Amino acid sequence: MSSETLAAPAGLEPTSCGLCGADEAEPVAVGEDFRGRSSRDTYLAVRCSSCGLIYLTPAPIASLLASVHESAGEPEAGPLCLGARRALRRSVERWARGLPTDAKVLVLSAPEDHDQGWIADVTRRDVVVRSPEKVATEPERSYDGALLVGVLESMADPVELLSRLARVLRSDGRILMISTNPDSLAAGAFRGRHWSGYDFPRRRALADAATMRLLVARTGLHLESARTLGDPAAWTVSAATLLRDWEASPWLIHAVGPSSWPARLLAGALETASVWRGKGGLLESVLRPATTAKASG
Repeated sequence: MSSETLAAPAGLEPTSCGLCGADEAEPVAVGEDFRGRSSRDTYLAVRCSSCGLIYLTPAPIASLLASVHESAGEPEAGPLCLGARRALRRSVERWARGLPTDAKVLVLSAPEDHDQGWIADVTRRDVVVRSPEKVATEPERSYDGALLVGVLESMADPVELLSRLARVLRSDGRILMISTNPDSLAAGAFRGRHWSGYDFPRRRALADAATMRLLVARTGLHLESARTLGDPAAWTVSAATLLRDWEASPWLIHAVGPSSWPARLLAGALETASVWRGKGGLLESVLRPATTAKASG
């Protein structure tokens, strides 16, 4: 299937793969804006036949992106939800230990992330917050580290973003990226339509560990490590979305949703098992300049 053959509804435009630029892709899921209910439009997620990146096509035009994110409220699952904060804090703490005490850290803001104060508390470093668009204006080799939480998913061109970060990173710098994992067990269970990770139409790009390696290799960076973290809310939110879409009884939706403590306990157990198998809901990627990787190798 070629994305060029898709007829885009008003406010949407056809897109190609943000990693390799190819148009040939296979449909993965068709869904609606289950979280924000911004419209009754139907959205299509496809997997690139060349590199494996999952992307949205057609996707909202640039002038509509702000309203799409504002209409949704707080994320219920994924790296930006409050339920994932504990796992994120541990991940950021581990990463920050490898930075100099006087390190300067660039934190990229995601469209729905309005609380970055906790990052400075955890890293105990000099933190500068910028939007992805502002990275291009930053001086070269000016940061010891960069942190991206839930940013990759919203980018139409993730290669350009990471290439810009490679330019502003010092030779011994490190990047920590936390993103939604489309290879998780929860994604496999709800993949066709209701998986919370799609978050139609706000997720523009989703990369598993294998695709992440291809992405990073195009940007002057090196993937030092990749592991998964837990996102228990992906199970409860996805299950509630499925039942709501099927017009199930409200009591049943509540029983499996994120406000039910038995459901949260079960989801926690499922996600613990998922992480143990390397299939957790979040992907933690640590990147460094490719020149540093070659020198140390």
